[in-house]
Amino acid sequence: MSDKRKSGSSFAHFASGLLGAIIGGALVFFLVGGSNANTNTEVSPGQEVQERADNKDNKKNNTSISSSNGEESMESLVVKKSIDSVVGINTISEVVKDTFFGQQSGYVEGIGSGSIVTEDGFIVTNSHVVSDGNVNKINVVYSDGETQEAKLVWNDQSLDLAIIKVDGKDLPAIELGDSDEMGVGDRVVAIGNPLGLELQSTVTSGIISGLNRTVSFNTGVSMDGLMQTDAAINSGNSGGALLNTNGDLIGINTAKAGNSDGIGFAIPINIVKPVIEKVRETGEFSSVYLGITGQSLDYLKQIPNFLTDDLGIEEGVYVVSVFDKESPFQEKDVITKVDGIEVKDMSALRKALLNYTVGDSAKITIYRDGKEEKLNVTFNIDSSNVDEYSNAKPQSEQSNEDSKDNEDSEELDSFFQLP
Repeated sequence: MSDKRKSGSSFAHFASGLLGAIIGGALVFFLVGGSNANTNTEVSPGQEVQERADNKDNKKNNTSISSSNGEESMESLVVKKSIDSVVGINTISEVVKDTFFGQQSGYVEGIGSGSIVTEDGFIVTNSHVVSDGNVNKINVVYSDGETQEAKLVWNDQSLDLAIIKVDGKDLPAIELGDSDEMGVGDRVVAIGNPLGLELQSTVTSGIISGLNRTVSFNTGVSMDGLMQTDAAINSGNSGGALLNTNGDLIGINTAKAGNSDGIGFAIPINIVKPVIEKVRETGEFSSVYLGITGQSLDYLKQIPNFLTDDLGIEEGVYVVSVFDKESPFQEKDVITKVDGIEVKDMSALRKALLNYTVGDSAKITIYRDGKEEKLNVTFNIDSSNVDEYSNAKPQSEQSNEDSKDNEDSEELDSFFQLP
């Protein structure tokens, strides 16, 4: 490992009508080769920022660090602080394809990005970057061009998160910020590998354009609680870093809105933090699954004539459909608390559930028919293994209940979340 690294150098539909596509930069190699593409790197003029403190243990806040000479831009200083912590990820996965001549096997080369989050080599990225776990080989490419093989430690397709590990020490771990402190209009910088490793460590900048966004992808996966940014994010940026003006990691770049320019999405780092901590401590993480399809109540209020009942509550997560016959939840329940922790929207529910693993229990507060109830729930399903629900129908459809409710569920299943 060079001293330089040690010193720090992708049917798409989303809730407001935009087309969504998880970005991964996969190039399929069966009998043909891949092609390269070029893109322009955008760097916006910046404001002054503070110099990086030498002691990484110093606490940071979401304020810019200022340039000592007043000449360097915010982007420049953020890059100097964090660019060596962002890596390229190259994967090889074996696949089987149906052709005119029958099934043929071949390989998919995936290209994405990741961020080093611990000095001993844990790297966070997207699950789709590592083919949702169906990967044969993973290579990490550092900013100085050096390559190292990595192993998959954990991934969860429902969260679109993965953690891989390289053998190393004194790696330039990126500093984790506080995504809850970010507001619309705050400036951000994105670092990643758009369109492949030929453009590794590309820097773009912009602002936070929206918070708590809900997006569905052509893979059938839905995500919520995302931060929206106009910093350019393209294929290959998946898993890369979204940084605040202090150079701290506040999001994992994960998606863009179809062919639209300037509409990208990132997973807030505060959702990822419990996963990082648990994986580092135990080497694994079992995120839990409720077996429901839900949506933030405040979002549903924007859909004309959808909420026709008096729910008795203004904030929470509305249960659109239930997939588990033994579930204590019912359609039209509104989840408001998990063990006393308030749940105002899908993002809050997802973060609350990350505090539990399979086998744990919790008391979940709901509103049903206008009255508050408390349900004792034992989490027995790992959300990283929810294949049994991928083709399941909600209970209302299974029992052929009210046809109007069925129509609503069918219409909304294309973009509502599976926590």
